[in-house]
Order: sequence, then structure tokens, then C-alpha cells
Amino acid sequence: MKVNFIKIIKNAWQITWYNKYLWWFGAIIFSSGISFNYTFPFSENYKNKLEFNKIKIETIKNFKIAFFHYETIIIFFVLLFFLFIFFLWILSAIGQGSLIGSLYKLARGEEVSFKKGLREGLHFGVPLFLLGLLFFFFNLILILILFLPVTWLIFSAQFIAGFLLFFLALLILFPFIIFFNFLKIIASFYIVIGKVKIIDSLNLAYIFLKKQWKNVLVLALLLMIIRAVFSFILLAPFLIFFFLILLFSIGLGHIIAIQYSILIIVSISLILILLLFNGILNTFSYASWFYLFVETADKQSPDDFSEKDLNSDLEKDVLLPEKKAPVISKK
Repeated sequence: MKVNFIKIIKNAWQITWYNKYLWWFGAIIFSSGISFNYTFPFSENYKNKLEFNKIKIETIKNFKIAFFHYETIIIFFVLLFFLFIFFLWILSAIGQGSLIGSLYKLARGEEVSFKKGLREGLHFGVPLFLLGLLFFFFNLILILILFLPVTWLIFSAQFIAGFLLFFLALLILFPFIIFFNFLKIIASFYIVIGKVKIIDSLNLAYIFLKKQWKNVLVLALLLMIIRAVFSFILLAPFLIFFFLILLFSIGLGHIIAIQYSILIIVSISLILILLLFNGILNTFSYASWFYLFVETADKQSPDDFSEKDLNSDLEKDVLLPEKKAPVISKK
């Protein structure tokens, strides 16, 4: 089916701009990335293998000494780190549920406020958190399967083979991560809008992607371009401005109190601006996915909904704003 992406982008921006309280929900949706940084020497002669093995043994010994010497402190900070990640994960699930629930009600012409949106997030926070946890384990298992052989080759000092296998693993990993990300986004819409269970949402999301994968890829590409342009136009000047302030504060090295005050103020301001930036972009992105979802999901055949009657949620009640600004709450 042909999708009007200009209309989707326009509706998404309209609902984002007129409902700025949604930015709060978008700001607490955190996306995680996976980066791999390895340096591979290419010499495989016997001498280098011996030197590598010596370095490896010394590194392991030093790690064991450091761990047993600071065991309590290390365990404390590791637990603290995981608790912080868990808190962000819960917060992100609540923000996601609040944002999707608010977008759906706004598109139907209902009155929505921050409090009502938060109530939606608290209601769907647990299933969305479990959905995220499920995909975390999917990605983790995939990474372990792909990169354990790479690790073994590196520790065996087979660097060329390790580099080639690492490159191959990346080629396999990235398409799966992209697919899992799309599946998670669409499944979250089915959970909040369709009020289905996690397993059912995954099945429906897979059916949706199987039929709408071209439209999904086009929208993902458009959002990537919009994010890049938006980042360059708005975020770059702020970063340059803060960098100049930091240089100015360094020039006041003889006045330590003023220097640290400026650094603290600049750091806090930069964090707040990044959160605002993240909130706007996440709100706009989710709004775009939402309008693609409601525009294409209602074109699926009834058999695709299995035993779940989602037609009342996905077809009859959703009203796309188009030019109807009064439909969107301006609170």
C-alpha cells in the first residue's frame, strides 16, 4: 500500500509541537547503543605470541590482585551501576507507555494532560519493561554466540582470523539489532493501543513488519535524516557556545572558585539541553511511528489479529489530525 510519509511527518510534528508536555515523556526514553572497540595487531610470529601471552598473564594477575584488594568497593559500585541502569530502564518503560498512550488519545481527540499520560505509563510500564528485558536477552545471546569465537581467537593470538571473524560478526549482528528494534517499537504499540499480551504483541508485530517492511525502512531512513539535520542545526551551536565558555573558564585558572562554578553551571545546563533535545526528538519519532502504525495496521486483514479484536482500537476510533489543530490539546 502507498503511504503518505509527508502527511505522517507533518502530523507527527504538529502533535509534538502543540503538546510540549509530551517532551517530558520523550526525555526519559533512553536508547542504548553497542559499540565495539578493538585493536588488532597483524603480526602472528612466534615471538609476538609469546609476548602477548606474557602480557595476558600479567594482566590477569593484576586484575585478580586489584579485585581481591578492593573487593567490597568494586562489588558495591557494580551493584550501584546495575541499580542505576535498572532505574533508567523502568523510567524509560514508563515514559514509553505514557507517550504512546497520550499520542493515541490525542489522535482520537480526547483531552490529555501530563497526569493522565503518566497514568497510562504506570499502567503499561511493567509489560513494556518486560518487553525491553526480553529483547535485551535476545541481543545478549546473539552477541555471545557471535563474539565468543572472536574472543577465543584474540586470546589465542590469532589476530588476523580474529579481525576477519569480528568483521563478519558485525555484518550479522547489525541487521538483527535493527530488526529487533523495529519489532520492539511495533510490539509496544500493540501492547498499549491493542492491550494485548507480550507474546501476542510480538506475533502481531512480526506480521506487521512482514507486510510493511518497506514502509518501516523508509520511515526509519527519513527519521535518521531528520535527526541528523536537527542535531546539526540546533545542537551544534549550543555545543560550540558551551565549548567557548569552557575555554573561558580555563583561562580563569587563578580563580579556582569561579572556574569550578562555571564548569558546574555549564555541565548542568548542557545535560538539561541534551534532555530537552532527547525529549523533542523521541516525541517526534514515536509520533511518526504511531501515525505509520495506525495508517497501515488498519489495512491488515482480520485474520492477522488472531483472536484479538483490535479493529475498534486501530480502525474506527483513530482520527488523524491533518490540519485540525483544535483536535490536539494545546495544554
